[in-house]
Amino acid sequence: MMRRALQQVVRRQGLGAPAASRCSAETVESNVTVGYHSSAVSRAEKTDDVVMSAFKKQQSRYTEFMKGLSKIEVPLEGDEKAVKAYATEVEKLKKKVGMPDYESLVKAEMAYAMSVAGNDVKKFVSSVLGDMDVSKTAYEGIGQDVMDAIQEAEKASGKELDASNEKGWKALSSKIAAIEKKYGLQDTAKVKDDAVLDMYMKHVTGLRETVEDQIGKVVKAEDIQVGKVDLKGLKPEVA
Repeated sequence: MMRRALQQVVRRQGLGAPAASRCSAETVESNVTVGYHSSAVSRAEKTDDVVMSAFKKQQSRYTEFMKGLSKIEVPLEGDEKAVKAYATEVEKLKKKVGMPDYESLVKAEMAYAMSVAGNDVKKFVSSVLGDMDVSKTAYEGIGQDVMDAIQEAEKASGKELDASNEKGWKALSSKIAAIEKKYGLQDTAKVKDDAVLDMYMKHVTGLRETVEDQIGKVVKAEDIQVGKVDLKGLKPEVA
């Protein structure tokens, strides 16, 4: 996710549209307005059909995914090797049923974060890297490094980073590359694998804590004495 955030900054995804695109959009809007009244009902019906079709597909995929997920054993013990195998199986299942994989979800999340930030690169970086909570990790200083790089790029170009500041973006691109090297983010495959494993480790930890909490409530309610519960083989409800 961190590398995707840096790429989002460099590639400026969502930062404005070229004038030609804007003109094209205005032309289309004008043409649509002219013929609106004569075809409004027909287009509304088609839109409803498209939305319903998309919803049915989504529900079908979700149902198929949950069915497949129920057959995959969750390694509640939290063994890293077992969690990695679990993550691989779940990601394969996602691909099989047509659900977005980890990379697609992160890309969409980054695009949304950029949009929410109003395409303000500083707000975007502050928001995304702040949400990651990298304190007390090897990436602890990356947020400040990126903000410093943005300030230096703006200073070198003489203006804020917006869609038209090519000089600034070029300067920032080289600085981001240096930051990726500093924090070991150049190996795309390794970074992705580590991020996926971390996500599933947290997922499994959350499930284990839920199961242990439920067991504790039963033990307390029934006033029974139990030894250490073997979590292997238990099937927590995954929603």
